[in-house]
Amino acid sequence: MKNKWVVCLIAIFLVYTFVNIWVLCIKNPPQENPPLKEKIIMLNIRRFKKDGNKGIFDAGWQLRHEHTVRQLDVDKIALILIDVWEFYDDGMQERTQKNINFKLVPLLELARKHNIIIIHASHEGEINKKCNPLPGEFVIGSVGSSIDGTSRIRLNRYLDTHNITTLLYAGYHADGCLIKRQTGIIPMHELGYEIILVRDCTIAQETNDTLKRESIKEKVVDEIERFFGSTTTLKDLQEAFREY
Repeated sequence: MKNKWVVCLIAIFLVYTFVNIWVLCIKNPPQENPPLKEKIIMLNIRRFKKDGNKGIFDAGWQLRHEHTVRQLDVDKIALILIDVWEFYDDGMQERTQKNINFKLVPLLELARKHNIIIIHASHEGEINKKCNPLPGEFVIGSVGSSIDGTSRIRLNRYLDTHNITTLLYAGYHADGCLIKRQTGIIPMHELGYEIILVRDCTIAQETNDTLKRESIKEKVVDEIERFFGSTTTLKDLQEAFREY
């Protein structure tokens, strides 16, 4: 008789426990983890577009600027800085340093704030002190390293490892190193990356006749917008990340 009472008490306890757990689950259902926020920015870009249906050699054929908004995944963007040196021996020291101070440094700070991958491609030049790489930032072609013709391969491997598809470009000189280096705009465009030049974060070697309007730089920008990608500005990037 005693054993029967023990069994009954145990059964009652188990039923009571089950009912309480069931009630608690109804009142407090398990919370689902909130979906991860997509790291998306909406960036104003500029490129050239053929105006009209005429062929390239037809009379009246022309290009026009097209301003559009590009949706970009922040986790798939890298910023590549080309030849941001401490010293320039071609008469560009003052102009370059001014651009570094007021344009490129704020761009670098913006990229770091939002954890964008940063690549310093210095090609054996001493990196400008205001843009010294932080731990974890990728440096290719640093002082004392050899330029062995594999920099594009190594950069491509690094970008592929990090699932990068879009390259923001800034640096010097727009008419040479920025577009022609192995890690520059044209070679990386050939590998299939989306190219976006931050057009106010670069300058070109100008003549006395072109300096006032920066005509040589503007010609390079036009070529990039026609054949290799698009361009944006520091202000456009700042606004895109402000809404991010």
